[in-house]
Amino acid sequence: LNPSILGDIYHPYIAIFDNFGTLEELIEIAESNTRVAYLCQNSRGEVFFGSDQGGPTAHNSKLFRLNPKTDQITNILTHSTPDTGVFEQPMKVDRDGYLYFLITPRQTANYTKFYAVSRTGTLKWGPYAFAASAKFYMSIPAIDEDRDRVYVNYFEVTEQPRGRSR
Repeated sequence: LNPSILGDIYHPYIAIFDNFGTLEELIEIAESNTRVAYLCQNSRGEVFFGSDQGGPTAHNSKLFRLNPKTDQITNILTHSTPDTGVFEQPMKVDRDGYLYFLITPRQTANYTKFYAVSRTGTLKWGPYAFAASAKFYMSIPAIDEDRDRVYVNYFEVTEQPRGRSR
């Protein structure tokens, strides 16, 4: 169930538990009226997540950073082109703290963007725009840091072959 279905007025939360299962805090994500997508954490302990807006007021998706020392949430990146987009796939963090993630379009005629950003939201490269015919199902970036490569899987729904066939 998505909060946007409930009238565009509810917000998601992040629950913080200690190691013994005691709920320590609930943090409301007031800038969103839909779900929080996939939490990930860097070596500094910072927690990152994407969220978006639903309903008739939707105009962007945002990437947030949660400071574990202060519980402050900071918007570090805003995505709005070609449409508001949705975080549907998990993010990955490399050893240098760069985040890799996909934002899929709400409209099927638009295209998915693949981002690589720093912990502050500065672009490392990209975003790379895939063709509208590229469909992403359970796509999680894989990072090969020794070879300086990032892999991401997708399904191409076109008759035109792209890349190498194996």
